[in-house]
Amino acid sequence: MPVLRRARPEDAGFLAELAGEAFAAYGDYRQLVVAWAADSQVEVTVAEHDGAPAGAAFLAFLRPPEPEVLDLLALAVAAPHRRHGIGRALVAHVVARARDEARRRRISALRLAVAETNAAAR
Repeated sequence: MPVLRRARPEDAGFLAELAGEAFAAYGDYRQLVVAWAADSQVEVTVAEHDGAPAGAAFLAFLRPPEPEVLDLLALAVAAPHRRHGIGRALVAHVVARARDEARRRRISALRLAVAETNAAAR
């Protein structure tokens, strides 16, 4: 079972490497995910396996005009750690966070966009 925690500034290198590996087919997302991690409107959860970062999820708390939507911007698991339930644990965590926020605020939707070619995520 992975350990889930909030991202820390020292995770920037891992997040950039993960984005380079996981999203390369869609473009260079390395700088973007590091910027997301520094954005106060984006909550980044890191999954650790055996004490090392293995995956991450980026949940955005959108500003108006869409105050009722949380957006799962990205989720990725490093190749050596795939097929071990890390992605599933990250998704479950994000859904639980969305439900928790929905109880406190007017959140009516959690949105996720997945590339058509990403059969595993679909």
